[in-house]
Amino acid sequence: MTARPIFPKSRRPLCAAIALVLVATMVMAAECVASQGLNNKTQVIPEDKYIFFQHHINTNGVTVSGECSPRLMIDFPFYDFDRNKRILTVTLPKGEWVNDSLLMFYGTGESLSGMEGGGERSGAGPIYVIPQSRGDVTLDSIMTDGTVNFHYNDSQLSLKPGESWENITRVMEIRNRPGYSKNCTAEIITTDGFYNAGLMDKKSIVLRVI
Repeated sequence: MTARPIFPKSRRPLCAAIALVLVATMVMAAECVASQGLNNKTQVIPEDKYIFFQHHINTNGVTVSGECSPRLMIDFPFYDFDRNKRILTVTLPKGEWVNDSLLMFYGTGESLSGMEGGGERSGAGPIYVIPQSRGDVTLDSIMTDGTVNFHYNDSQLSLKPGESWENITRVMEIRNRPGYSKNCTAEIITTDGFYNAGLMDKKSIVLRVI
């Protein structure tokens, strides 16, 4: 027979109380570690900095034969980024502003050129929490140096500050539109790209209110 220690009845409530205190302490410690991990994962850059990250698609049409005319004109750019001066100008609805917890401005846009048309339209939105998904793009994480890790379609990508990524596709099209194109064969070149400007000063953001 295996011997078992026997506690007096007077000690049993005390043991139970100590056990409860230990469990509560362990839970609080686990919650603290989890909270620190979340904060470290999200706020990894200085509070006075943010990252400008852009996804832009350009569609260009080139005449191969026949008479081709531009198809479409678009407009409404809601942001402009000057790469040389490193200044972001954003148009936001009245009442919206940039708060101190801003991590990234995520810009999306498209432009047309050549026989596809002309003009540009774009939009930019503030990102306060990462990871986050925007359409078919998932922003996985950001690094202290401004590197952005993300998923696009089925690809896992990473861009350091100043780096770009592009995917170029080419398709031949035949067009016949009365008054516009006659026996037209055009090559449609689509450039789908991302650009990471890296860490930027929040004070340099120019806001236009509509």
